[in-house]
Amino acid sequence: MGRPGRIDTLAQDMGVHYFYLAVGLFFLLPGIFGPQRVGLIRHVLENRVVQLLGLISYGLYLWNETLLEKYIEWTDSTPFNTSFLRMLAVVFVATVLVEPGQMVTPGTPPERVDLLQKTLAEIIRDPAFVAETKKLTLSANHAGADEVRATVEQAMTLLDKAGLAEIRQIALDRYYQ
Repeated sequence: MGRPGRIDTLAQDMGVHYFYLAVGLFFLLPGIFGPQRVGLIRHVLENRVVQLLGLISYGLYLWNETLLEKYIEWTDSTPFNTSFLRMLAVVFVATVLVEPGQMVTPGTPPERVDLLQKTLAEIIRDPAFVAETKKLTLSANHAGADEVRATVEQAMTLLDKAGLAEIRQIALDRYYQ
């Protein structure tokens, strides 16, 4: 028997992906085809907030599961035994705060990248933000892009084929067992 809230079989995993496909098509097809200034979905897609979320959506995808698992770990809860709205709000806000410091679109001017990195660092070091994260029993630490890049490069040079194989096996065990 699998753990609650986990996808244990390939059929379950494929079912989730087909659901995502259906939802995505429900929003995308009316946005791409049909009258460009008419309809609820077109109106929603023209919203600046929705466009911003579209720009950072890949980063949201990358960070969401990790932050969700951390929330569950830090609050000592399970996915279905916690306040869904609180969990959604905390994870979404944390993801939106973390993501801009990690990714920007290609061609972003260097001064804009610097501004984003400095702003993220200021937010994470802000006493009010730190106090709020402590109330939620979370921690907020900042590592600049150069520090993250250097750490990843160092880690990759330290790993041999056996180390890479071990990391691959850990990922397979975690997500496909």
